[in-house]
Amino acid sequence: MGMVKLMSRSLLALVASATLAGTASAAANDLPYGERLAFSALRNGQEVGRHELSFKREGDRLTVSVAIDLIGRLLGIVVYRYSHRGQEIWQGDRIETLRTATDANGRKLAVRGRLEAERFVVERETGSNDQVSQQDQVRPGAAVEREAFPSDIFPSSHWNIRQVEARRLLNTQYGTLSTVRIERKSIERVRTRSGEIEATRYAYTGEVEKEQWFDARGRWVKTRFKASDGSTIEYLLQD
Repeated sequence: MGMVKLMSRSLLALVASATLAGTASAAANDLPYGERLAFSALRNGQEVGRHELSFKREGDRLTVSVAIDLIGRLLGIVVYRYSHRGQEIWQGDRIETLRTATDANGRKLAVRGRLEAERFVVERETGSNDQVSQQDQVRPGAAVEREAFPSDIFPSSHWNIRQVEARRLLNTQYGTLSTVRIERKSIERVRTRSGEIEATRYAYTGEVEKEQWFDARGRWVKTRFKASDGSTIEYLLQD
């Protein structure tokens, strides 16, 4: 069971953790992505799952959909499963709505957020093994916490390079704030499925501990961090 807990903490960190290289902007009109972005998630070099995003633009309105599926195995036996689905709707540089549903090895979590009167109001539905609602309605009998955050908050969903200017990120799995310090480091060669590219490394410390890389266009191209068991978790870009 200790291995299950270690894998749980390791894989949850892939989401809980999460962004300006030079003067790049992630507004809907100059988004540096196409319709799709995909990564393989590796643990000590072995693939444990996928993290995929899709982008749909309509004028200055942007919809970002996130799908994460991870599996932990011990001696070939599945000991941990993780699934996360999310959707963000942005108007220009500001997020308007957020909705996520997570299944962390049977523990169900849901987050719903909406811009209301210059505050971003979040509802957190957590804690049980029952099915959570993936819609805007709360399931009957669910325990829900409600909290308001600044309207310019950034979610921890990795892709938006303007996050590197932030000091607090909205955890998209739990619907809580994480305090973080982000430092720009060196330009490095990053391995992807199709070859090497140059990207700038950023070091995250505080309540988020990881490294992220963004290329000259402002694209998220890599993530790496140490899991609680000492293993290395790394994202390999598939494009």
